[in-house]
Amino acid sequence: MVGGLWKQLKSTHVIPIWNLGSEEMNGYALFMKVNLSAFGPDGIINDQRELQLSTGKLPLPLDLVASRHAAGSSVVEVSWKNDPNLKGIRLQDELMFVSYANVVYSVLSSTGLRRSAQGGTFTLPVKPVDATHVYLFFASIDGNDYSESVCFEI
Repeated sequence: MVGGLWKQLKSTHVIPIWNLGSEEMNGYALFMKVNLSAFGPDGIINDQRELQLSTGKLPLPLDLVASRHAAGSSVVEVSWKNDPNLKGIRLQDELMFVSYANVVYSVLSSTGLRRSAQGGTFTLPVKPVDATHVYLFFASIDGNDYSESVCFEI
């Protein structure tokens, strides 16, 4: 099941993030090392919130929260606080997301929100229908650095 998840994630475009994540091992090995505890003995994910869909050295903001704008809405509201010492190019990092429902992950997408905004809204993709979780993480403006993901049940 774990290997099947890696194959499924190829269509989401998160694999390159994992390939950038370590000089000591390939992306698949790093993904397995980070996520092994999210899987039960039967190879099935115990809790979607334990799964990491991205990895990297960029810092996550403080108090990151996400929720649907309204029940049944495809609009997600997010907010966070930036570390007051964060300056320059880091404020241009972009919030990215992958949504999940019924064993289907969406393609990696941009929210269009920069770290400097400290919040905003974005619309979930049509597929998967009725997303139950959203994974959020930041990407550098050049796409070479990422933060770890945080999963929210929406």
